[in-house]
Amino acid sequence: PDISGQTIEAFASSTCIFSREPYDIDAVVEDADIVICHGGHDTAAAALMAGKPVLIAPMQAEQAMLGARIEKAGLGVAMNHQATVDEISSRLIRLMDEDGPMLRATEFAGQYSEFSNPKPVERVVARCLDLVNQRIE
Repeated sequence: PDISGQTIEAFASSTCIFSREPYDIDAVVEDADIVICHGGHDTAAAALMAGKPVLIAPMQAEQAMLGARIEKAGLGVAMNHQATVDEISSRLIRLMDEDGPMLRATEFAGQYSEFSNPKPVERVVARCLDLVNQRIE
């Protein structure tokens, strides 16, 4: 929200879009090849559940811890948020390796496909209703 119009103008393109309004993160990650973020849990989870590898540039301790776990699992890479252009470039190349994080992120999404947001909630509600109906009968 605080980004200047000058910065938006300098960096905006058909593949780099800025918004002053929130996005539906699940819809955004579906269209992405990779996700670059600070490592917030919602964004990282949405990316991985969509099978997209993550490049994390943490700003907070919990983001750094999540980035380290994601990198250890081979689902993405982490870096210092003040990384140089060369450091960013080398991590992006590593991230896009089809036999590395790209493949593992796709496998992760397949393995945990039943954990998408609505499905567990629907199962819990259905089970609760079953239990209530059993008690009533």
